[in-house]
Amino acid sequence: MGIDRWPGDIRAAGDRSNGVRAGRSDSPTDSPKPVASPFKLQAEPARKWKNLQSIPIGWLTSEDGAGGSPVANVEFLKQVGCRVEMLRLRDYGIYGNGNLMLMEKNNHEVFTIIREWLDKNVAAPGTAR
Repeated sequence: MGIDRWPGDIRAAGDRSNGVRAGRSDSPTDSPKPVASPFKLQAEPARKWKNLQSIPIGWLTSEDGAGGSPVANVEFLKQVGCRVEMLRLRDYGIYGNGNLMLMEKNNHEVFTIIREWLDKNVAAPGTAR
């Protein structure tokens, strides 16, 4: 009989552990909480991402952009302790953009929103916020 493996199963050479699958959202079968995944919230108490907690994050979304659910991604980042703000172009009166918004005709309007957010949330070198 061969070793029972799931598609995408990743194990170290010589690892004989049973019940452990690796991948984007798989977790050990005896794990008390799921492995962190940007596609769903963690079971509480949630793990925190300490290395990102002091970095402001702006999640820019367009009307027709791809990339899953921006609301779910922002909620996940909040749960892991990040300072995150969703910037919807529609809230600024900009409609019709896709995920390559900085390559479209109205890229100056989009960049203005990004620049204003950066000016408000990111300290200039040598200054504190």
